Amino acid sequence: MQITKIISNIAKSAIKDYKATCKKEFQPQKLQNSIFDKGIDFEKIANFNSIKISDNMKAKFKCIDALNSPNPVERVILIDKATGKIALERTGDAQNCAVMFSNFDPYKGRTFILHHGHPAIDNKGTSLPVSLQDFLVMNDSSGLDQVIAYNKAGQQSYLKKKACFEKLNHSQVEKLKAAYTKAILNGINNDTTKINELMQYVKSHPEARGVKAEIAERLNSLQLHSSMKDNIDNFWRENASKVNMTYYSEF
Repeated sequence: MQITKIISNIAKSAIKDYKATCKKEFQPQKLQNSIFDKGIDFEKIANFNSIKISDNMKAKFKCIDALNSPNPVERVILIDKATGKIALERTGDAQNCAVMFSNFDPYKGRTFILHHGHPAIDNKGTSLPVSLQDFLVMNDSSGLDQVIAYNKAGQQSYLKKKACFEKLNHSQVEKLKAAYTKAILNGINNDTTKINELMQYVKSHPEARGVKAEIAERLNSLQLHSSMKDNIDNFWRENASKVNMTYYSEF
């Protein structure tokens, strides 16, 4: 896909960020405001690959590139904070990209930033903020300091560990999961009504494993609905500081 098409969709904040990073690498006549207002046209700039930008910026644009491809996919890129270099890159499918904890083994004692894309979940281009799953990966990975998610427009949503962060134990994780479940069930529709009915059934029939599996499946599907964007955003705004995380989202 042409890079021009990707950049034309990037939010002004992302363009401004990129302009500041690359300013010294462009010829003076390329720095007219009109270029950046309309989006950078890389066809007018010779040899884009020779432009010197940080690996963090490369990771960002690679993730956005994957989201704007004809068949959008999630891409994950790990940046070593000590060197600022890309340590690992994986490409998944339209819904997720798996990074095994064993991938961190060669880098014990080092800290990382994880960049990844959140593909659109509707035809309006809606992407969801960083998820509970993103947090759980951070909680189980001592070397993972920050997780940044991008949408196809280049906007970001992230969780970052505070200096006082401590890994949550099992009971703390379960408490957070319960709060997250409550957040995504906030609102009345056919999906939430059915899930609540199943939950009430399980309370009196704790042996009903099949029903529990159905609840989990329905919750997983529900949290990927575009109506969940505000629910998830509100959840992190209320709970991130409680688990010693900094939350930010432009979504």
